[in-house]
Amino acid sequence: MSATFDFDRMLRSTLEDAGPSAAPIELIDAALIRARSERQRRPVVALLDRRAWPAPSASLANPALARVATISLVVLLLLALAVAAITVGSQVFQRRVPAPFWSTTGALNQARSDGSALVLLADDRVLVAGGGPLSPNSIPATEIYDAAGNTWIPGRDLLHPRSRATATRLADGRVLVTGGATSGVRVKTAEIFDPKTGAWTATGSMREARSQHAAILLPDGRVLVAGGTDGDDAPPLEAELYDPTSGTWSATGVMTIWRASPSITLLLDGTVLVAGGFGPGIRLRTAEIYHPANGTWTGTGNMTQFRSDDHTATLLADGRVLVAGGPGSTAEIFDPVTHVWSKATDMAGSEGGHTATRLPSGVVLFTGGLRDGAALRLAQTYDPATASWSPTTSLLQARIGALGVLLQDGSVLVIGGTDTEGAELSSAEIYRAGS
Repeated sequence: MSATFDFDRMLRSTLEDAGPSAAPIELIDAALIRARSERQRRPVVALLDRRAWPAPSASLANPALARVATISLVVLLLLALAVAAITVGSQVFQRRVPAPFWSTTGALNQARSDGSALVLLADDRVLVAGGGPLSPNSIPATEIYDAAGNTWIPGRDLLHPRSRATATRLADGRVLVTGGATSGVRVKTAEIFDPKTGAWTATGSMREARSQHAAILLPDGRVLVAGGTDGDDAPPLEAELYDPTSGTWSATGVMTIWRASPSITLLLDGTVLVAGGFGPGIRLRTAEIYHPANGTWTGTGNMTQFRSDDHTATLLADGRVLVAGGPGSTAEIFDPVTHVWSKATDMAGSEGGHTATRLPSGVVLFTGGLRDGAALRLAQTYDPATASWSPTTSLLQARIGALGVLLQDGSVLVIGGTDTEGAELSSAEIYRAGS
């Protein structure tokens, strides 16, 4: 039996005892006293206390009317509480979602720019190795970013000093570092970093010496190395594959044109897009596709612009590729289905030398770069859904040729680079999107 039904019964009983001439307020008080005595008091009964009624003239001569009034009052109260909870919750949620922001990490032990190799390790630490100018000296120093302490910890030196080498994380978590230059001389040696021991060990050397080349991990666990320069105007046209099981290299087809400092992108179908860079004294607008199934290269449509070593290429979530900068602030998109390049809206200000990192949301973060020869603090995002650019919170330090990597928590680590005067930077910072 419900509390409302019990109260109606008590009200009728009280009315019979008091007579029809009794005042409504007196009837309610008498019914409440009877309810308490029978240990049947409920929240609904409490609501009928005289203090809950809007005016002393309220009449309960009709029990059905009393029941409707009671239920209506409860429903209105619950609705008011729900609206208040939603309003407060919304305000609290809005306060808890911070705007995008940058925060500093500890300083690197060695100032570095894009001559260094940067790679995210499987345990969310970040390895940076080598660097320095092509001539006269390259450096062997390595260090590791520890997110827990927000600090950079010196690592063991490379077996060979290297600048403009590549670093590729293998399927087993180790890191392959290839080629580069030592004191201006291009090398073909390669070595492996083991994150478990922190040690570097030699592995098989490439077939050809090269720096400013491109490397990428294929779905089958092998590493493709393509392009680059040997420093003698006889650049390697032949690409090669590294097998981590045997530690050996093998040839894998001849590129359609030699190119140094190209961009390289693994497409969703397992093929590889290599675009731009520079050839013998010229910037390139050509692009080509590598087919791992048969080890061949085929040309694809030309880009809308010539793009050299300071452009970026980013795989979008839908499989297209966004290419931007190098030089100028232009951008374009490659469609892997049609092999057609189409012009995208220009970036805001940067002419190249920026970083590009796809965030978990699918939006691409661009940081730094240069304009009119000056380093930029500029940070902006490209949203593929709207094909538009938006400014975001600026870098703490202006940077040209910095290095960037996406961390496992969705934040972006940006390190080093050079300032407007060309001095290498030892600072690093982290971008958090705030959502």
